Parts: sequence; structure tokens; C-alpha cells
Amino acid sequence: QSNGLYFGDNFGKQDPDLKDTTKPATEADSQMQLIRVAREGDKKDVVMVNYQGHPKVASPGGTYDGRQTRKMVSADYVGFTRMYLEQQEDVLFAFYLGASGNLNSYSRITGETFNHNHRKHGEGLGAEAIEGMKKLETIETGTLNVKNYTFPAEQPSGSVAEIEVNAIALGELAIATVPYEMFDVHGKTVKNESPY
Repeated sequence: QSNGLYFGDNFGKQDPDLKDTTKPATEADSQMQLIRVAREGDKKDVVMVNYQGHPKVASPGGTYDGRQTRKMVSADYVGFTRMYLEQQEDVLFAFYLGASGNLNSYSRITGETFNHNHRKHGEGLGAEAIEGMKKLETIETGTLNVKNYTFPAEQPSGSVAEIEVNAIALGELAIATVPYEMFDVHGKTVKNESPY
């Protein structure tokens, strides 16, 4: 949750047994991961932010300033996070989306404009990132290891698909990526079972 807006499992909206369909069926992974890369000389540091939440706080429906929002192109809350972080900390910002294939935003901000919702959320996320950076520890880099894995996964239809996972390890740091929208529960499993 950040400034009156939170992310949750949007499939709860279609559950006939769920009495309050304005709330998500499950709680999202609210953990933010940060990596700050210190660069030599006068080059700005790079801050990488990993966060689970579709950049679609700017609703795909309705109108804003007389225009249909589904026809607009926007960096959504991520753009405001970047602007806030780069202005406050004089760093370069990189965003990588966490496991959020089943997550959408739910606004608890009443009477606010389209622009205000994703600005408020983005700047709130930027402020949280700044607080998180104060707690970062320096790690020894060591050897960079990169691996690509594929494994079979049975689909609901009964067919089997090959799932690709890319992993990067550098010292005590590891990043795993997949070329598709991973659901929140799977992202939590990867983090919880990781030896890093």
C-alpha cells in the first residue's frame, strides 16, 4: 500500500462468493528490492528498483482532460517514481517489474484526478526507495555468473510448455528473470526459496 492506493489479486473481482468486490482476493507482495550501483569517477550512481504492481494506475477506462485514457501513452506511476528519485538523490533510475501478472491497483483515494493517483503513488514509492537506500549494505562483487534454464510446466489444458528462466549472480546478489508475466505467488516462492 502506498498513499491510499494498493495492489491486489484482481481475480477476486470475479469471485461470486466474495462479498466486497472492491477489495483484492489476496494481499500482494509489498516488498521492494533495491540495488544501487556505484560508478567510478563523476558518473551518477544507478538505482534499480524492483516492485510488484502493474504500471496501470492510470486507468485504461474513462476520460482525462476530455480524452479517452485508453488512447493515452503514459509511464504511469513509474515515471513519477523516476522523476522524484532523480530529483531528490541525483541518481539514474532503472525499474524492473516484479511478479505481478495477476495484480492490479485499487484506489482508495476518493475525488482525486487521474493524474493525481499515479503521481501520488509514484512519488510515495520514490520516498520509500530513498528510505530503503539508507539501509543498503556494500557487497563484494566477485565473479559474474549468468545462466539460462528451461523446465517443463504442465498447463491447465494438460499440455506442457517449456518455461525459460534467466539468472544473474554477482557475489551475494542474484536476479532471476522470466520472459512473461509471472503471478505474485510464484514470485514470492522464488524469493522465499532462493539461497541468496
